[in-house]
Amino acid sequence: MEKVEEFSIISVMEKTTEDVPTAGQNSIRTLCGRPVFLYPIMGGKERSMSHNIKEIRGFTGEYQYLSNFYPCKVLHGDLVFRSAEAAFQAAKSMSQDERIRFCAMTSSEAKREGQRVAIRPDWDQVKAGIIRDILLSKFEHNADLWLKLLGTGDAILVEDNAWHDNFWGNCICERCRETPGQNMLGKLLMKIRDTYKYYWRS
Repeated sequence: MEKVEEFSIISVMEKTTEDVPTAGQNSIRTLCGRPVFLYPIMGGKERSMSHNIKEIRGFTGEYQYLSNFYPCKVLHGDLVFRSAEAAFQAAKSMSQDERIRFCAMTSSEAKREGQRVAIRPDWDQVKAGIIRDILLSKFEHNADLWLKLLGTGDAILVEDNAWHDNFWGNCICERCRETPGQNMLGKLLMKIRDTYKYYWRS
C-alpha cells in the first residue's frame, strides 16, 4: 500500500490572501498552465493507490465519477454547471443567453438540448480542447473526485459504451465491436491523472 496524504486543489485565481492556507511556497504549483494551491486537508486519511488495476472499461458503478454525466460542480467560462456534460453541451452555442440555460439542466436534459442548439461553426476543431478544460475544472473543484482519479493508479481508462460513440469512447455493440474507438475521453482523463501524479510526487 502506498501512503497518500489527502490534498485539496483550489485555483489561485479564486482565492484571496485571507483564504490562503498556512503552507510553504512549495504548495503553489502550476497545473496544466493554471496556478493552483496544493495543500493537505486536516485529518486526512491513509489511502491506497490502485496500481494493480490494469483496465477500467465503462464508466459505471464505482467508476461512474469518470463519466461526464456524473453530477458535480463544474465551472466553465463564467458559468457554473451541474455536470461536465451540461458544460460541454452549453459550449456548442456561441450565445451566452443560450449557454446560461444549460446551468440548471441535468446531464440528460443537457444532452437532449445540445442536439437542438445552433452549433458553433468551429465545433469539430475546438471540442477536444473544450472538454479538456471542462475536465480540469471538474477535478479541480471536486477534491473527492480528484482523489478517486488518482486512485486508479496506472489503469487504462476506456469509456466502453453501446451507443456508437467511437470518438469519445469505444462502442462494444455488435456493429462496432470490430472497430476500435478513439477513446478520447479516456485518453484525456489519463493525461490529467498523469499530470496530477507528477505534482503529487514533486
